[in-house]
Amino acid sequence: MMMCTKMNNQRQFKKADKNRNGYLAFEETWNLLLSLNLELDKQIARKTFEKSDFRKEGPSADALDFDEFHHFFRYLTDRPDLRDIIRQLSEFHEEFFTVEDLKNFLTNIQQLSAITLPHCRQLIRRYEPELENQKSLKLSFHGLRRLLLSEAGNIVKPEHKVIYQNMEQPLTNYYIYSTHNTYLCGHQLMGDATIEGYILALKKGARLLELDIWPGENDLQVTHGHTLVKPVSLSVVLKAINNYGFSTTPYPIILSLEIHCDVRKQAILADMLVKTFGKKLHKNVAHLKTLPSPEELKNKILLKGKGGLAKELATLIAIVSAKLVNPLVDLERHAINSMASKSEDQLVAMVEENQPAMVKYTSQHLVKCYPRGTRTSSTNMNPVVYWLAGIQSVCLNIQTADLANDLNTAMFSINGNCGYVLKPDCLQNKESSTEQQVKRMIVRVWIIILSANFLPKPSTTTSKEDVIDPYVKVETFGMPSDRVKYRTAVIRNNGFNPCWNESFRIDLRYADSAFLRFCIKDYNLRAKDDFIGQYTIPVNSIRPGYSYIHLKTGFYRQEDPAAVLFVFISFKAE
Repeated sequence: MMMCTKMNNQRQFKKADKNRNGYLAFEETWNLLLSLNLELDKQIARKTFEKSDFRKEGPSADALDFDEFHHFFRYLTDRPDLRDIIRQLSEFHEEFFTVEDLKNFLTNIQQLSAITLPHCRQLIRRYEPELENQKSLKLSFHGLRRLLLSEAGNIVKPEHKVIYQNMEQPLTNYYIYSTHNTYLCGHQLMGDATIEGYILALKKGARLLELDIWPGENDLQVTHGHTLVKPVSLSVVLKAINNYGFSTTPYPIILSLEIHCDVRKQAILADMLVKTFGKKLHKNVAHLKTLPSPEELKNKILLKGKGGLAKELATLIAIVSAKLVNPLVDLERHAINSMASKSEDQLVAMVEENQPAMVKYTSQHLVKCYPRGTRTSSTNMNPVVYWLAGIQSVCLNIQTADLANDLNTAMFSINGNCGYVLKPDCLQNKESSTEQQVKRMIVRVWIIILSANFLPKPSTTTSKEDVIDPYVKVETFGMPSDRVKYRTAVIRNNGFNPCWNESFRIDLRYADSAFLRFCIKDYNLRAKDDFIGQYTIPVNSIRPGYSYIHLKTGFYRQEDPAAVLFVFISFKAE
C-alpha cells in the first residue's frame, strides 16, 4: 500500500490541532512527536520548530500552519539510507535518480520485468513530490521512498499474489487452509459458538471447517460438547457457509463433521445439507484411483465423516474418516478418499518414529492434524513441523494471534489466497521425489536490516511518555538444518525512525519449505520484551531487492499502513 507523505502529514496535523484553529503551537507539535514515538531533546525540537516558523507575525506567530508543519516534519523524516542508495546506484553518484538510473535500479536491483524508459518517466511523475524534479525527470529520496512503498517495493513476488500454481493435481498434493473448532471465537470451554467464526474463516480463505453437531431441544446445533460453550443453530451455520463459502476463493470446501446424534437426527441432518447446499455437494469419490483436483472441484463442498451413519447421510460423505496406526501398513489398506485425523502429539510421535513412511503415506492420503485437548485457551502448535511431513490439513485456532497463525497466514497468503498451496515436489506422489532431493542446491540469502519508521507503542503500554527501544529478530522456520536466528542491536528511545544497517547471511538447503520471519520487539530490562510487529513470508515468494515491509501490529496482528521495516534481500544458489 502506498503511503503519500503529504496526505499522512495532513492526517497528523489535523489530529494534533486540538482547537481546530489551523495552526499548531509548539506543545501541540511536541505531543504529536511523543505519540509518534520520536524522542528528541526538547530544546532541539524547539529550535527546529522555530526554524520552520517562517511567518513570525499575525495569527501564526509562534505556531505552524500546515505548510510550515510539512517542512518541519519532512526535516525530521530525512532518510539517510535512501540518500545513500541513490548516491551509490546513480550513474554519477548524484542526489537523485535519472530515468535511466531508475530503469537500471528496477531491473537489476529490484528484479522487476518489462521495465521501460517511458514507464520510468511515468513513475517519476507519479511518485516524485517536488514539482521541479518532476519537470526535470529526477527522482529524489522522498520520491524513491514513495516508490518503494508501492508495488515496486513489495517484498512478495508479483506473480505469487495471484494463482500461479498448477491447480490440476490431486488434493493430496496440496496444503489446505484448515481451522479447528471453527465455531469458536475465543476459549475452548466457555463462551459462545457463533457463525462469525465461520464467516471470518471463509473470508480469510479457509477451506476446511469443523462442525460438531449435537441434538438440541428443537433442532440440531453446533457446539463444543460437554463444555460451557453456548450452542448455535446448525441451520444458521449452514446458511452462513453457503453464503460466504466461495466469496474469497472458488476452490473446494471440506466440512469435517463430528456427528453426535442418533440415526433419526442424522436423516434430518442429511436433508438439511441437501436443501442448503444442493448441487454444490460433491458426493462419494471412492471409485476414483486418485482424488480430484481443486480445479475439478471448484465451487464444490465435500463432506468428511465417519462410517456407520444413516443411509441418507452416508451417501453424501465424500471423504471417509480413517484410523491411522501404521503408515506403511495403512498406505495400501486405506481407501483413496480417506482422511485420517490425529492429534498433534500422536502425529509427532509417528513422524519421529518413521518420517519417510509418513511422507509416503501423505503423498497418497489426506491427513488432518488437530491441537491437543489441553490447549483450552486456544493456543496452537507450530504447523511447519507437520507440513514437513506432508500433512495437508493442520487445523489451527485462527482466532488466536500467535506465531502459528503468523506462519499459517504466510503459507496461504500466496497463490492468490485461494486456500490451497502445492506441497514441495519431494512431498508429492511423484516418482522423481528422491532424485530431486539428492540434487538440492544451497540457497544463500543475504539480508540487510536497514531501518524502520512509525513503529507503534506496544498494545499494553499506558504511559504517554514511554518511548520504545526497538530491535529486530529475524528467524527462519523449516527443516531443522535450516533454522537460523539473528537479532539486531537495540536502538534506544526511537520508534519513529530507528536505523540499524546490519547485514548477515543465511544458508538454506530446503528453501522451498522455509519461512522468513521479521519480528520487532521493545527491549525491556526487567520484564519480557513487548511485541511491536511482525511479518512472515515463504522464502520462495520473496522478491529480491529493497523492500518496505508493512508490519502486522497490535493484539490482532493487523497490517499497519504506517509502520514499516526497510530491508534489502538477495539470493544466490550454489
